[in-house]
Amino acid sequence: MNLSRREEVLLGLLLFLGIFSLYFFCLFWPKFQEFQKHGQFIKEKELECSEMEFLYSSKQLKDVDKQWSKAKKQIPSSMKLPDLYMNLLNLQKNSGVSYNLIEFGSLEKASQQVYEDGAILSKVDINVTLVGTYEQVDSFLKDLYGNERRLEVTRVHYENREGKIHATIGLVAFALLKENDPEWTQYDFVQGKSYGKSNPFVEEKNQSIDDNSEISNNIDQP
Repeated sequence: MNLSRREEVLLGLLLFLGIFSLYFFCLFWPKFQEFQKHGQFIKEKELECSEMEFLYSSKQLKDVDKQWSKAKKQIPSSMKLPDLYMNLLNLQKNSGVSYNLIEFGSLEKASQQVYEDGAILSKVDINVTLVGTYEQVDSFLKDLYGNERRLEVTRVHYENREGKIHATIGLVAFALLKENDPEWTQYDFVQGKSYGKSNPFVEEKNQSIDDNSEISNNIDQP
């Protein structure tokens, strides 16, 4: 079949439009939409970066960072019983009271909630009995409530004997532990260690609480 010049031009034009449409809708348009999507994503990230730069240079973020650091000290990611023991000795030293008993309970869960990183709020009950003057016991409690690490006071019992205040205080220390943490099954920081006094209730000459700092260096920190 012979085509006229006009028909050949129209057929060529139709073929060109078909190929162009196929290229446009199958190749160019999807890529263009993807480019627009990525462009919007880049704009959002640039905006987030600008906000982060502003916050980083602002006092607000610095305050948040300080609060976060303080919170990690109040409820750490490890129970650290040796550090907790040394903390109680420092409270004793600063207030001037004398301990009759420091008793640590077993590690247990304080909540069933599991956080995103797998951590669970755990606790250890602590029982402390001490003796001192009213001023010394009052100073001890003030330092206890303002302690850097959170020690929740669950009970306080006072008794006045011959001008001395005998107090029994129940405390709870918290930590965010993962359930497979070794601290859930064992805590062997005293195993194979030789430290302390043979009789802790006897005051040795020239013995101060500061000497216990050497003890803490020999205790395995969890």
